[in-house]
Amino acid sequence: MKPSLSAFLRWAIPIILATAAIAYSFYRGREIQYWDGAVGNWLATLLGIVTGVPVALHLERVRNAAEETNRKVEVERIRKDTLTLLMQELVDARLSATVRLRMTDAIPIEPMKMSIWSAMREGRNLVHISEPKLLGAISDAYRMIAVVSERERHIMTVVYGVNVQFPDGQNAGQKLLKETAGLHDPLLNVINRAIATISKELEGNSTAAG
Repeated sequence: MKPSLSAFLRWAIPIILATAAIAYSFYRGREIQYWDGAVGNWLATLLGIVTGVPVALHLERVRNAAEETNRKVEVERIRKDTLTLLMQELVDARLSATVRLRMTDAIPIEPMKMSIWSAMREGRNLVHISEPKLLGAISDAYRMIAVVSERERHIMTVVYGVNVQFPDGQNAGQKLLKETAGLHDPLLNVINRAIATISKELEGNSTAAG
């Protein structure tokens, strides 16, 4: 297979240039000024190579350090925003739990919200909350909210469906309401614990940043 023109030129041009430089050096070989200048240029080139590599490596390290710092700042920003949004939703949930605590024979029409928690889980934002105690407190609160919400949906289905009457005079809906009312106090407790844990974490971050 014949070599291509580009391959030939890739080898030919450096050889031609090197030959021309050697021939020119032989032609000027008797001139001291020429060799003084040539050696000076060679030493300058060598010095540039020797000093340029460490400088380039240092600049690369500085750039990598800056990128890592920016990455950590962005991760911390997402983490703080995530905790703030979750705490706002839990504060609303605490108000709903307080209302439910005073209701033993009825349930609010509006269900307790978990939309932010669900969005954070689906968006994988919770990976930024790595502390076991913090994540555990938040998860416990939302797990209890989910339990109470599911019981309330079941009660609504029973009340507006086949509401069986029991011999003691109570119907299925009333019995479910009574059982669910027993969950309201534990619900409020886990929500308060989660809010306190998040608040402490956010205050700690603010102190560290300051």
